[in-house]
Amino acid sequence: MVGRAAVSNWRKRHADFPTPMGGSAASPEFDLAQVERWLRGQGKLGELSTADRIWRHLAGTGSSPAAGLAAVGTLLLARRRGERPRRQPVDPHLAPLLPDLDALAEERGPQGAFDELWQRFAAHSAGRPAATPDDLADLADLMVGLAGVGGGTVLDPAAGTGALLRAAARAGCTAAYGQELDPDLAALAGLWLALHDAPGQVRPGDSLRAVIALPPGVGAAHGVPLHLWVLRRAAADAPPPARALLVDAAGSDPAALSARVLAAWQAFTAAGDAEVDQAGFARAVPVIELLDEDVDLTPARRQPAAGGEATGERLVRTRERLAALVADLPALMPRVVAAPDGPPENTLTVGELARTGALELIGPIKSAGPDGPDSPPDGPPVLTAQDVLDGRDASGRDGGRLGQDVPLAVGDVVVPMIALQLTPRVVTAEGALLGRNLYLLRPNPAALDPWFLAGQLRTSANERQASSLSGTLRFDLRLAQVRRLPLGEQRAQGEAFRRLAAFESAIRQAAALGAELVQLTADGLASGGLLPADDPQVRRNPLRSR
Repeated sequence: MVGRAAVSNWRKRHADFPTPMGGSAASPEFDLAQVERWLRGQGKLGELSTADRIWRHLAGTGSSPAAGLAAVGTLLLARRRGERPRRQPVDPHLAPLLPDLDALAEERGPQGAFDELWQRFAAHSAGRPAATPDDLADLADLMVGLAGVGGGTVLDPAAGTGALLRAAARAGCTAAYGQELDPDLAALAGLWLALHDAPGQVRPGDSLRAVIALPPGVGAAHGVPLHLWVLRRAAADAPPPARALLVDAAGSDPAALSARVLAAWQAFTAAGDAEVDQAGFARAVPVIELLDEDVDLTPARRQPAAGGEATGERLVRTRERLAALVADLPALMPRVVAAPDGPPENTLTVGELARTGALELIGPIKSAGPDGPDSPPDGPPVLTAQDVLDGRDASGRDGGRLGQDVPLAVGDVVVPMIALQLTPRVVTAEGALLGRNLYLLRPNPAALDPWFLAGQLRTSANERQASSLSGTLRFDLRLAQVRRLPLGEQRAQGEAFRRLAAFESAIRQAAALGAELVQLTADGLASGGLLPADDPQVRRNPLRSR
């Protein structure tokens, strides 16, 4: 499947593009095999791997991908056990997969073949509430680590695709059992355990018995961050615990989160009365302090502020970064002078530039929905509209919901279709894909300078010209106007626009650092961890200011 914009463009530019096999004039349908042959002939489509061919077939069948993968996994499990698999799967649509499936199992082994297809399924299901995406594996490992399941038996009453059971198996549990309402997901979770020789079983079943509505105002607001409670049953002869460990993990580095939380938990469980105290992160709070009239167990409220020394060191680092950035600002400002009066220069709209071949206009790409073609989880990042607005590198993932893959090239100009302000950005590095709801303008280097084009697009006049009448602006970039200038003048202005973009980025960083500096100083002064430099205490004891 490819996007409509790409198909329409190919049909106009290439007379040998396959003819429609059905559909309507507004929504034609094409034969997939014919289009693939044409794309390969044009050098636009590489050869698919065996796993990709199998997965694309599974994702394109009438049944759910989970059901298809479960059927394939059953065949792989039979092969691994040396059983004679049935040559006719339950779903007749899977019969054409058998040669590729045999080849993949021969190459990777049954377990490796299933893992290859599982990765594609996990990425495909990342946006679905019924399945646990692989990017939550770290959280599953943390939960299993807190539970200390090594050498024990685990039961997950709402297993989904088995993320917690897989984490428990990795942690060395002796058996993993699960229950899941969706029979296809239950089958998948059980197949993973069986193919990885993990003792256990997953059965279809429902853990829900009743739904009780809390009175209005009793439940926590949706804006309150989620809490993870770890409850333990104390031994019969053990005294009641005197302390509870509260951990505020909201601002932690995700890469180090699990190790840091587990270290605090292990220190606390090693000695129940231990005074775990990590400023701003973890604190063992006396239970009596929690039983006040509010009974608010929000961890952030119980964390001690960072010590004066730590605050002072962070303050110095922030101040030094801000000072260095501000010192560079004058050099980044483009030098400009007033232009002499002259006749008004001609302009062309983006739509006219596209028709004359000065640029190629692609997109915006719309979502292909949850059943769109998939991409491997380790595929290229996707540039999102928010990435463009925030001025950051591509941070998104396909997850199988892009209608087509459009690689970005150096010199491309991308613009969000929906935003509060018209925000063009020049692509300066390759390796990312075009995300949804983004215009892509690919200028002809012999006709247009990309920085000049981006600078022309961001004017207030174009924002009015190309926007709709709504609170959140929706831009039709074809209406935006660009001045007609010789290429040499474009490049001179483009360099000024490039410096202006660098200046804007530095201003944003300075604003963020300035806000951080103000907050750190206010927190330090209010807590007594910092003192004004002219405070009498500092004059009496200079060492305190260090």
